[in-house]
Amino acid sequence: MSKEEELAHTIEIFNRVSPDGWDLTSDSSLLGGGQSSVLFVHSPMNGNGVFRLTKDSRPIAKERFKREIKVLSDYKHKNIVEILEYSSEDSEECWYISRRGDNFKSYWDSIRKECGPEALLEKAVDIIKQLAEGLSSLHDKGIVHRDIKPANIVVTGETPILIDFGLVYLKDEERVTPKEQPANNRGFSADPMRYYIDEIVPWLDVFQLSQLLIWMICERPPKGWHSPLSWRWVKYPTMPKHSLEGLRALTAVCSEPDLSPENANELKNLLEELFIHGVIMVEKKDLNQIKKAIIEGKARKLINKSEALDSFRAAFSILKHYCPIKLFEKREIL
Repeated sequence: MSKEEELAHTIEIFNRVSPDGWDLTSDSSLLGGGQSSVLFVHSPMNGNGVFRLTKDSRPIAKERFKREIKVLSDYKHKNIVEILEYSSEDSEECWYISRRGDNFKSYWDSIRKECGPEALLEKAVDIIKQLAEGLSSLHDKGIVHRDIKPANIVVTGETPILIDFGLVYLKDEERVTPKEQPANNRGFSADPMRYYIDEIVPWLDVFQLSQLLIWMICERPPKGWHSPLSWRWVKYPTMPKHSLEGLRALTAVCSEPDLSPENANELKNLLEELFIHGVIMVEKKDLNQIKKAIIEGKARKLINKSEALDSFRAAFSILKHYCPIKLFEKREIL
């Protein structure tokens, strides 16, 4: 189906289902929406919205869309997309209308131009904290987004909002995607998501949030963002050394599932303990120790020498001292 045909089809479906009080906007055109066709709409009562229609007729695609509606219709948080109207369970067409936000990539490009490195760090940390807060209650219920990336975030004012729950995983329900099939996004997903993965855990979202933090602050790779970046090799703009080392320590922790915050709430707590107004709250000498230990040890599974493992443990015991939260009480390795 060509873009013109897809647009005509989406408009025809919108007019047929005729959501109460909603009309197409004058600037409405077919937008990129992954597995969905997307149009701008408006309602005098609810303001600007987005009409999203599944464009994949396969049963698995419709089941994913219905699961997305189920999660979002039951959950309200300022940092999670709000759906205002949606199709019924037995409807032939699967659609919903959500509140409209501004493009996050464009928003962040303007922030990068306006802010110096320290201010950029402060804003980036705040955005990650807000998104983590939005995900916290979902993670507590065993619900994992699995597709966090810039394209799946919009902003209203200064508030980031996570959208597109098309790959959402619900712990208490049968899996939609077979275990042997990967469900991920190319640029921000941890390696286990690219292959067979037996257990879907909230850490997968934590990893993607840490990659988002890297994306917001680092100097962009010249060949594009086609896969996750290792915390070791990321090139950041010039900033105070303690801030740079703090970023590397944080993103290193999140990259290792045995040491990482297990869920969004633990990540939020860690960020709040480590950063105040974007400033790392660990003494410079301790961060140097962390950096040295992490570089020597890399990741727990790659450590062969016992002295390197001891050094790795010592580094994270420093973080434990400054971040006395549940996260570090549960890790036997420490």
